[in-house]
Amino acid sequence: MFHRKYPNKKISESDLRRLYLSNGIRQKQIKAEKRLSNRTISTFEFQKQEILKKLREAKQNGIPVLFCDEIAFTKRSLLMKTWSPRNVYFRLDQSEIYSGFRTAIVAVSPDGGLVHWTAEEKVTCIKNFMPFIQTLIQRMDGRPFCLFLDQLSVHKSAEVMSLYESHRITPIFNIGGCPDYNCIETVFAHCLSLIHI
Repeated sequence: MFHRKYPNKKISESDLRRLYLSNGIRQKQIKAEKRLSNRTISTFEFQKQEILKKLREAKQNGIPVLFCDEIAFTKRSLLMKTWSPRNVYFRLDQSEIYSGFRTAIVAVSPDGGLVHWTAEEKVTCIKNFMPFIQTLIQRMDGRPFCLFLDQLSVHKSAEVMSLYESHRITPIFNIGGCPDYNCIETVFAHCLSLIHI
């Protein structure tokens, strides 16, 4: 901000920081937004209405709805920047925090909370997603249920779709690029906020 307004002035980073803080300017996260065309908005609106229709039908028929998603944890999930007093530097031994790549697959119910979760040391694929779905089927005692998922290709693979059909699971696929429609994203956001101390 300062350098844009006064391009010919030279000021140190620490003086600039003090200037900003004394004028009530704080360091904040930048929120990225997607600007959508009218055509895209109408498509999204149609898809949203289809999702709402399926959710209403499930509720009317007494069919439970589970929300399922994956979250990946890596050492990059940790905070990489922080405020510190003058001449105090934070150092972090990566060997103490390095855990490799971990993926958690989680299913929750609006009524009963956590239904099932599993953690893997690899990305979500058919080899770890199929057993997860089979465990969900057991937890639901073989009753039909709806499963709200994102657009991940594994969720739509032929093997998984066949498993849905044979066990009376109705998949409801979220609109691409709209994670806010899946309530489990709130849980994941809370988990990540606990990691980003």
